[in-house]
Amino acid sequence: LDRSVIRDPDSAIRHLQRFADIGVTLAIDDYGAGLSSLAYLKKLPARELKIDKMFVMQLTSSNRDPLIVRSTIDLAHALEMEVVAEGVETPSALALLTVMGCDMVQGFLISRPLGYDGFRKFLDQNSLFDGAQGSPSFARPESFWKRA
Repeated sequence: LDRSVIRDPDSAIRHLQRFADIGVTLAIDDYGAGLSSLAYLKKLPARELKIDKMFVMQLTSSNRDPLIVRSTIDLAHALEMEVVAEGVETPSALALLTVMGCDMVQGFLISRPLGYDGFRKFLDQNSLFDGAQGSPSFARPESFWKRA
């Protein structure tokens, strides 16, 4: 999609708006890296913004990344978008993102990639969320799971 937006942005935006009009949720992926820009936030009919993992993975060890992530979350919320943080691997990053108001997270702290059977098992087990057996313990906000 990135290349088509660059080649013919008006046409791409018209097509994406048609999807949005029929209820398809559009997300801007890897925001902050590559070809993403503020122009996308202004023009695309996206309802979700996914912050690139390069900012999230340095969240607790960098002076600038927390500022960038927090301002991105605030900007997205002002534009009535939900925010997903990619690459969450530590409880401290999750805690900071929660304080910052991030809506959803994805990353190895939550789960490695799973096939269907593994995903069903993951949903059936609550040990990841109750601190049992040495697993990370954290409160799961209502918006933790992506709404369908």
